[in-house]
Amino acid sequence: MEMREIPKFGYSIEKICISGGKNKFLSISGFILVIELIYSFFLAKKIIKKFAPDIVIGTGGFVSFPTLYAAKKNKIPILIQEQNSFPGLTNRIFSRYANKICIAYEQAQKYFPKEKTIITGNPVRSEILQQLPSKEKACIHLGLKITRPIILSIGGSQGSNSMNNAWIKGLKKIIELDMQLIWQVGKFDFHKIKKNKMSHHSNILFMEFIENIPTCYAAADIIVSRAGALTISEICLIGKPYILIPFPWSSNDHQNQNAKILEEKEAALIIKNEEIEKKLVNSVIQLMNNSSMKKKMSRNILELGKPKATNDIVNEILQIIL
Repeated sequence: MEMREIPKFGYSIEKICISGGKNKFLSISGFILVIELIYSFFLAKKIIKKFAPDIVIGTGGFVSFPTLYAAKKNKIPILIQEQNSFPGLTNRIFSRYANKICIAYEQAQKYFPKEKTIITGNPVRSEILQQLPSKEKACIHLGLKITRPIILSIGGSQGSNSMNNAWIKGLKKIIELDMQLIWQVGKFDFHKIKKNKMSHHSNILFMEFIENIPTCYAAADIIVSRAGALTISEICLIGKPYILIPFPWSSNDHQNQNAKILEEKEAALIIKNEEIEKKLVNSVIQLMNNSSMKKKMSRNILELGKPKATNDIVNEILQIIL
């Protein structure tokens, strides 16, 4: 998706060849991954030579490995930005070579050298830090009724099949209760959902990918999403009641660990992926009708927000390269 989306904003992007995944080193495809890493190291080395960066920033995942390795070999400063509460293998390996490590959760501190680790939070898109449009303006823009409850469902950049199936099963009930659903379905289920007659009801607004997420955040009364670190960071700044459905196959189970931090602070509810079809719609309805719980969750989640994260990370970068 990045290869398609990033150039829209005027940035050039180079690709390497990596298809990492959870416990891949222990699987049959581990040999293929090793070949990809070696090949991608030469690609990254070539890109770095051409680009001549002052610093290389690693955000984790196998895709970062060849570029960080090339940076180390070329003696280019490294900054690691760990987005999750439990860091992945790549960031743990390169933490010893990094000049600075910026983390989002204090729970990640124990995995990194104390003397060069700082809690900054995760950077979020600038539109989230600005004042969101009013709920009335957002509803007008989206064609929704301001007088009726609105659910925002975000299934991750590619969508979520299990979340989509749960919503399909519950559409009738949502429509009967005159609730409204802003539904990011992803490209894989888009045509299937488009064929469903109930998805075309005026209370249902489905789309493959949400381009104008601030407007959708402003309209929503409740947000439902996976437990990706960057989405959580945005919701913590917005302060809306939140239901999390951790992706069960995330590396090192990091989405579940991210979600538990919010649950422990009474800032969000968690629904397990295997229970989603049975619990999602009823849980949303119960929360929507519980005003005291919604207020409590909104208050608690705002306390977890780190609005200065981007500036703090940039300041660390400037201290390294200037």
